[in-house]
Amino acid sequence: VAAVNVTGGLTRAILVNVDPEALRARNLSLQNVSDAIARENLNVPAGIAKTGDTELTIRSLGLFTEPLEVGGVVVGNDRGRFVQVRDIATVVDGAPD
Repeated sequence: VAAVNVTGGLTRAILVNVDPEALRARNLSLQNVSDAIARENLNVPAGIAKTGDTELTIRSLGLFTEPLEVGGVVVGNDRGRFVQVRDIATVVDGAPD
């Protein structure tokens, strides 16, 4: 076999299914959840390292790869306690609609 090409199948997505009652109980909104996840799910430049004549670009890879990572994102504060995504939602592997 000279080459193998895989086609078809589902595109992977991490799905966050928010419980509206849990949000209300903690005085949070869907916007709070969306903003917190967007803030943590970043792939950004982190600088340049130089050694002699060599220059390396450094990137901070913060993209989520597992549902467990998303579940640990802090969404807000409820009476002095941090509220994480896992406290107000179920986070699962799935496929986009």
